[in-house]
Amino acid sequence: MKILGISAHYHDAAAALLVHGIPVCAVQEERLSRRKNDAAFPLNAIEWCLDHAGLDPADLDAVVFYERSMLKFERILTCALRAFPYSWRSFPNAIKSSLGEKVWVRGIISSYLGVPRRKIFFTGHHESHAAATFLTAPTRRAAILTADGVGEWATLTVGHGERRADGGTAITLLREIRFPHSLGMLYSTFTAYLGFAVNEDEYKVMGLAAYGRPTKVDEVRKLICRTPDGAFALDLDYFEYHTTAARSYSPRFVELFGPPRNSYDPIDLETADGRRFADCAASVQRVLEDTLVDMTRALHRETGLPDLCLGGGVALNAVANARILAESGFERVFVPPAPGDAGCALGAALYADRIYLGNADRDVPDHPFWGPPVDAVELARAAREDGQEVEELDEAVLIDRIADLLSAGR
Repeated sequence: MKILGISAHYHDAAAALLVHGIPVCAVQEERLSRRKNDAAFPLNAIEWCLDHAGLDPADLDAVVFYERSMLKFERILTCALRAFPYSWRSFPNAIKSSLGEKVWVRGIISSYLGVPRRKIFFTGHHESHAAATFLTAPTRRAAILTADGVGEWATLTVGHGERRADGGTAITLLREIRFPHSLGMLYSTFTAYLGFAVNEDEYKVMGLAAYGRPTKVDEVRKLICRTPDGAFALDLDYFEYHTTAARSYSPRFVELFGPPRNSYDPIDLETADGRRFADCAASVQRVLEDTLVDMTRALHRETGLPDLCLGGGVALNAVANARILAESGFERVFVPPAPGDAGCALGAALYADRIYLGNADRDVPDHPFWGPPVDAVELARAAREDGQEVEELDEAVLIDRIADLLSAGR
């Protein structure tokens, strides 16, 4: 079977193609459109995947979208109504945005590709994350934890997966935490507060944390409390992301942590504000790590499995992942090359193939190189067009030149 997976419309749009249960290509739209975090319907990525495999849209057996768009619309509408009258300014824009391509996904896919509607499937957002991490990992049974900002309603799920000897596959998500309570949104709120771009610069917060001290852990813990069932809940008085798209944090948040950073101001660790910003980053990083370690420890005790698969945007936090590996009790921790929404294109295709269509499990090649190869001739042409100096070398000479430069400390 030939199955196309698609993620789109929020950030990191991508396409991935399975042929007979094995990935043959996958690419993020931004790599072709040259627009960072491009969220548009990934026509360029789809076209490249089909061309790479020598297929036409009519050859596809299924096209799978990475989340349930109507369920996400339900969440957006419900949250806007719950927040009324505070949401009255953002409500028209939220509804206008959602009632475009974001809701009518089946019709959009059918229109663009000419695929019959009966061939178009949808997976749950966190099911896509779970499939992307578990079905690409070199393990037969594993616990699964996915965490991000939000999918349809879920922001974190825990469960387990099994690839059976008879070729069958099972992915079971046991529990979930629902929006607006979200580790991803907690971290993104600090990303915005520290003057960085949400859904893009969270890695800068992780990096900035190394320059600070977790002196504000107690303050951060006022924002998030653990619940008796092992989950967590945010104190929503400190946040505004659930009521408006204008700002993530509330005046009470600013009262607790001080004035936010202007995105154009430098972070000077020699100043009091610079140290405060670094300490805020270190503190939210510590709380994120502690929460994930506690939850993965509990998941290890519950499942008794040696392997853990992590998915979702929160799994991009490599520092937290290292602590999970060291402290959770799991012997091995697997994180896919693209644990965020871009990887959901592949996850959706795999989930549909193994779970919806019941096809036999197949080992997935253990590498991330599914996209367009680098074309040296094309790069040289583009550089010359830009007036850059170009020197073309054969591979043996190039390797020797690089080795000489490295040995010279350059």
